[in-house]
Amino acid sequence: MKATKRHNIFLLIPFLLSLYACGGGEKNNFDGQVPNNPEGATVLGCNDFNNDIKLEDEPGRQVDYIIDCLVIVDDIEIEIIDGAVVEFTENSGIIFKQGSRVNIFALAGAVPKVILRGNQSQSGYWKGIRIESDQGSNFMQGVEVHGAGSKSDSRFYGAVTISGGVKLRDSLINNSANYGVYYEDDIGTWNEFSNMEITNSASYPVRIGAQEVGELGGAIPPLGITVVNAYSGNNPDRIKVFSEVAEKSMTFRNQGIPFEIDSTITANGILSIEDNVELIFKSGSRLVVNLQISAWDDGGDPIIFRSHDDVAGGWQGILIDTEDGGDGWSTLDNVIIENGGEEIFGSANVSIASGNVKIRNSIIQNSRTCGVRITDPGILSTDLNNTYLNNQAGHICEN
Repeated sequence: MKATKRHNIFLLIPFLLSLYACGGGEKNNFDGQVPNNPEGATVLGCNDFNNDIKLEDEPGRQVDYIIDCLVIVDDIEIEIIDGAVVEFTENSGIIFKQGSRVNIFALAGAVPKVILRGNQSQSGYWKGIRIESDQGSNFMQGVEVHGAGSKSDSRFYGAVTISGGVKLRDSLINNSANYGVYYEDDIGTWNEFSNMEITNSASYPVRIGAQEVGELGGAIPPLGITVVNAYSGNNPDRIKVFSEVAEKSMTFRNQGIPFEIDSTITANGILSIEDNVELIFKSGSRLVVNLQISAWDDGGDPIIFRSHDDVAGGWQGILIDTEDGGDGWSTLDNVIIENGGEEIFGSANVSIASGNVKIRNSIIQNSRTCGVRITDPGILSTDLNNTYLNNQAGHICEN
């Protein structure tokens, strides 16, 4: 049976029975007293999450529920809906294990958002939300998450930490003690990220793998609506992309802030880069294209590839090696590529080992070695209306 609106919690059993529940909940120690509850909110401990539960707005209350526990749930559904205000005591939070279902939902614009926050206004006071479950019915929509996250507990590096799957829509994440949303190295199938606002994170607003970067923004199926995410006041305001071999096609969509890549990204599918995207590569990083790259902007503002340190040789550059890519052409059109040629054999701003490549209307500059290096004289390439500047070993090298 699903439990609905819990109005009163009476301590009818010994306090020790609440120390562990839900297969591993972690109870706080307040000697049975929860601080800062002047509104008389319903207090929930781990033993209140053994069955399906729905938390919703209690009329007349400023705070509806206080969760006094690090809740670890499996094989149940937690619903938090329609304007409910839920506060968490210190080090509390929720972990949704693989068998659980996540439904934190308010229809944006129709009802007040769900609010999740610490019951003291302090960054990192509570742990946050961790989602290991991977179900198509997992939603966080119309939610505000305030003051969560941790720098020391790897389960909660983000205010929302995802190793499973969840549709994130129309929500605000504010004042995280670390990342805003932290996607772990292995995540599930059912992910979406649209119309999100992330502000004032102590670290990056989002950390995500290269293979999943296309989840950020774009159209909401099946409506076909294009949405815009917003980021401000984070440290830094960049999307952190960790190294992956991307076996499927992927798209870097314009987020209004740069993407930062800290190692090698290998694209074995079609790599698309949309208008006005900026990609910043840290030392030792490289972009390897094994099928096809489509990076072109006809809107006037170029796509930018550059190094984090803004120095010649600050990253290794782009390697295009598409021998198995068929007759398709890779295209770099109205892009700026600079600061490549870090010390590695055959490096350049753009190295073409095989395939058909068009470079047009672009600026190729400040390489420590070559602007463009072509290693196979039989390569079909088009060089049209490009500008080459300050490439230390030459603008176009054929060797």
